[in-house]
Amino acid sequence: MDNGDGNTTTGFIDLYKRGCFVLEAKQGSTVAGADELLFAPERGRRGTAVRATAGWDATMKKAKGQAERYVRSLPASEGNPPFILVVDVDHMIELYADFSRLGKTYSQFPDARSYRIALKDLAKEETRWLLARVWNPRPCP
Repeated sequence: MDNGDGNTTTGFIDLYKRGCFVLEAKQGSTVAGADELLFAPERGRRGTAVRATAGWDATMKKAKGQAERYVRSLPASEGNPPFILVVDVDHMIELYADFSRLGKTYSQFPDARSYRIALKDLAKEETRWLLARVWNPRPCP
């Protein structure tokens, strides 16, 4: 990955679908220490931040920035995907779009009130339809 200062590093995109999206995943915690028993008892780790806190919001914003850096580091021949997804595994999906495909301004999609999709919202047909369009937009190279 080009760091923009002449240096490069090896970066790993959590999930990428050419021409469609970049997805960056994190694992939050419900309460401090709760995930130690559920997700990583052998390591004694908890998620990246406790949900519903300023730290969690900052972690999600940082993850969006990480996804945007991945977009900027894609070869020009790839083109920029219209969507970025930031996922707190087992909790929330944040959806951002840049339909200009310039990869410069990913905004909350469809709007600031509904860009966050809670896990329970996957039970709604309209939510599944929206995510299906992100996963496989027409046309998608």
